[in-house]
Amino acid sequence: MQTLNTLLEAAKKTPCYVLFYEALFTGMRRSELLALRWCDVDLLLCQAHITRSLHHLRTGEIVFRAPKTAKARRMVSLPSSAALLLQEYRDKQEAQ
Repeated sequence: MQTLNTLLEAAKKTPCYVLFYEALFTGMRRSELLALRWCDVDLLLCQAHITRSLHHLRTGEIVFRAPKTAKARRMVSLPSSAALLLQEYRDKQEAQ
């Protein structure tokens, strides 16, 4: 647990802190996190709906694709701390 706390403390100083936090506490894949939109997240119910993932093609192009299986298309529960962090991040985005 100390290693996890050390990682999170170091990540706080980076722009990727929210991604690290969400990955650690939700189990979402990197490609799923990078494809999330605000319309996929319900902060009141603390849920994220996985409907797509981000893929980097050999050509350098970045595309969004639907999950490969029906099981991969799912609802992920967000811990309340993760939902709060997302709300704070959204508030900062809207203020810019």
